[in-house]
Amino acid sequence: MRPALATVIAAVGLGACVPALPGSELTGNGGAGQSATGGASGAAGIAGAPAPGGRGGKMASSGVAGTPTGFAGAGPVPGVMPGTCAAEPKPCSSEPACTAPHPIGSLVSSFETACPSVEPIDGRDGAWFVYATGTSTVNPDPSQGFKVSCRGDGDSCFAACIRGTLSGDGTVWPTVGLGFTPRAGEVLYDASAYSGISFNLWATVGPNSTLRLLVPLAADTMVGTGSGTCTTSCYDAYNVPLPFMPNWLRMMIPFSQLRQQGFGMPEAWDPTTVISFQWQVSATNSTTVAGDPFMVCVDQVELLP
Repeated sequence: MRPALATVIAAVGLGACVPALPGSELTGNGGAGQSATGGASGAAGIAGAPAPGGRGGKMASSGVAGTPTGFAGAGPVPGVMPGTCAAEPKPCSSEPACTAPHPIGSLVSSFETACPSVEPIDGRDGAWFVYATGTSTVNPDPSQGFKVSCRGDGDSCFAACIRGTLSGDGTVWPTVGLGFTPRAGEVLYDASAYSGISFNLWATVGPNSTLRLLVPLAADTMVGTGSGTCTTSCYDAYNVPLPFMPNWLRMMIPFSQLRQQGFGMPEAWDPTTVISFQWQVSATNSTTVAGDPFMVCVDQVELLP
């Protein structure tokens, strides 16, 4: 059995307007416990192991059972409910009325430009993307490219959001996700100068789904995908389970808390070979999912010193 993940995650409630998930109530299932005095234990890890290291992930044949993960923090702000978009963003246009908070780390994306590219800081020149496997549906559609969603947390105008249904017919492990490549072309990025990643999260997933942050490295990314070097037992990226609830939460996740799930080839954590960062919804323990609704939004993404 893999070691328990003693994840150190700070969660701070944030109010915002978020697009409603069409045809479904915005309610979570499971996820992390919360408390005004410091939080409680979170959801258990998954049994079995999907193989979703990136777009086009394959089904894993085996895996190890997950273990409980704790999430400490102040919990969500009571009474904060999602709303609807007032207007579509102008393509790649700045919004000076937005007052995104000053970053505490190295800013990746505040999304206030409404562009898919990451901020050109510390050698980053990559962009955001969306993907889906199995028979899942996701908006925005991966074939149409990444688009921001209004609104973000607090006074932020825009955020990165995906919504739809997770489903699979038993042929591949169903996954959906959004993420960013620090470098264009999915080439290696040296993240060794950073200790972790911070972002604001708003998420709901269905009863047969799990939400995770993944950090694929070259060693678990299949050959032919950017700088990937993996040829067998691929896609077992370093990851950590995330809570899901319909409130904005500020998450701060040290890289030291990331672990492989155990279904792929074991590898050492090497922050000099980062391919991407992904927020992924995957099936908990089966390749057959009838259609779990989900909505995941992230905002104010930063790498922490």
